[in-house]
Amino acid sequence: MSTDVIIHAPSRQLIFAGVSDQSAVIVYEQGSFASFPAAVVFSKAGKAAWILIDDYVPTNVYDLRRSVHAANFKQMMAGS
Repeated sequence: MSTDVIIHAPSRQLIFAGVSDQSAVIVYEQGSFASFPAAVVFSKAGKAAWILIDDYVPTNVYDLRRSVHAANFKQMMAGS
Protein backbone atom coordinates (compact mmCIF):
# COMPACT_ATOMS: atom_id res chain seq x y z
CA MET A 1 0.00 0.00 0.00
CA SER A 2 1.24 3.49 -0.80
CA THR A 3 2.71 5.65 1.99
CA ASP A 4 4.59 8.94 2.17
CA VAL A 5 7.85 7.02 1.61
CA ILE A 6 6.71 4.40 -0.92
CA ILE A 7 4.99 5.88 -3.95
CA HIS A 8 3.45 4.23 -7.01
CA ALA A 9 2.60 1.14 -4.96
CA PRO A 10 -0.80 -0.57 -5.33
CA SER A 11 -3.59 1.15 -3.40
CA ARG A 12 -5.62 -2.02 -2.84
CA GLN A 13 -4.87 -5.04 -0.68
CA LEU A 14 -6.84 -8.28 -0.87
CA ILE A 15 -8.38 -9.37 2.44
CA PHE A 16 -10.27 -12.44 1.20
CA ALA A 17 -12.33 -13.77 -1.69
CA GLY A 18 -14.97 -16.46 -1.97
CA VAL A 19 -16.91 -18.24 -4.69
CA SER A 20 -20.16 -20.23 -4.57
CA ASP A 21 -22.45 -21.69 -7.22
CA GLN A 22 -24.51 -18.47 -7.32
CA SER A 23 -22.08 -15.66 -6.47
CA ALA A 24 -18.54 -14.47 -5.80
CA VAL A 25 -17.21 -11.86 -3.38
CA ILE A 26 -13.93 -9.98 -3.13
CA VAL A 27 -13.13 -8.02 0.05
CA TYR A 28 -10.21 -5.63 -0.08
CA GLU A 29 -8.71 -2.62 1.66
CA GLN A 30 -8.56 0.57 -0.44
CA GLY A 31 -6.32 3.59 0.10
CA SER A 32 -3.04 4.37 1.82
CA PHE A 33 -2.98 6.75 4.83
CA ALA A 34 -6.75 6.65 5.31
CA SER A 35 -7.61 3.16 4.12
CA PHE A 36 -11.06 1.63 4.27
CA PRO A 37 -12.52 -1.83 3.65
CA ALA A 38 -14.63 -2.40 0.56
CA ALA A 39 -16.25 -5.36 -1.14
CA VAL A 40 -17.57 -6.26 -4.54
CA VAL A 41 -20.21 -8.96 -4.92
CA PHE A 42 -20.93 -10.61 -8.27
CA SER A 43 -24.02 -12.73 -8.92
CA LYS A 44 -24.45 -15.51 -11.45
CA ALA A 45 -27.19 -13.38 -13.02
CA GLY A 46 -24.51 -10.94 -14.19
CA LYS A 47 -25.16 -8.21 -11.61
CA ALA A 48 -22.54 -6.67 -9.32
CA ALA A 49 -22.59 -4.48 -6.21
CA TRP A 50 -19.74 -2.42 -4.77
CA ILE A 51 -19.95 -1.49 -1.08
CA LEU A 52 -17.90 0.43 1.50
CA ILE A 53 -17.94 -1.28 4.89
CA ASP A 54 -18.43 1.09 7.85
CA ASP A 55 -17.87 -0.87 11.05
CA TYR A 56 -14.64 -2.91 10.73
CA VAL A 57 -12.52 -4.88 8.29
CA PRO A 58 -14.23 -8.24 7.78
CA THR A 59 -11.79 -11.15 7.76
CA ASN A 60 -14.20 -13.81 6.51
CA VAL A 61 -17.57 -14.20 4.81
CA TYR A 62 -19.40 -14.46 8.16
CA ASP A 63 -18.06 -11.05 9.26
CA LEU A 64 -19.06 -9.58 5.89
CA ARG A 65 -22.55 -11.06 6.18
CA ARG A 66 -22.90 -9.58 9.69
CA SER A 67 -21.96 -6.09 8.39
CA VAL A 68 -24.41 -6.34 5.49
CA HIS A 69 -27.28 -7.60 7.66
CA ALA A 70 -26.62 -4.82 10.19
CA ALA A 71 -26.61 -2.28 7.28
CA ASN A 72 -23.10 -1.11 8.22
CA PHE A 73 -22.17 -0.27 4.65
CA LYS A 74 -22.64 2.32 1.91
CA GLN A 75 -23.11 1.48 -1.73
CA MET A 76 -20.42 2.95 -3.96
CA MET A 77 -20.25 3.49 -7.68
CA ALA A 78 -18.02 1.28 -9.79
CA GLY A 79 -14.68 2.93 -10.45
CA SER A 80 -14.77 5.10 -7.28
